[in-house]
Amino acid sequence: MSKFKISLPAIIGLLIPIYPFLSAFIASAIASMLDIRLHEGSPPDIPILGTILYSMLVEGWFMIITIPLGIITIPAGIITSIVLYSKQNQTKQNLNKKA
Repeated sequence: MSKFKISLPAIIGLLIPIYPFLSAFIASAIASMLDIRLHEGSPPDIPILGTILYSMLVEGWFMIITIPLGIITIPAGIITSIVLYSKQNQTKQNLNKKA
């Protein structure tokens, strides 16, 4: 019996809704560790790091789009994985019957 493999659409369906949350969470964690005041109003006065952390924090707003998209893509990815797995098993069973 072969191992069940998750299809690429299922992986993408998991990553799309999670990415903006992780980005905002990591930016907040870094700002907290470095004692930087980070908010959505304006970037901190730190030249490069401030702009990067600000951009990462504001990416959290993409969750408004990506979570509903993930609600659609996760089931589609799971269904794709199941269909590919069942086709793979049928092919192996047909080859075993012929041999």
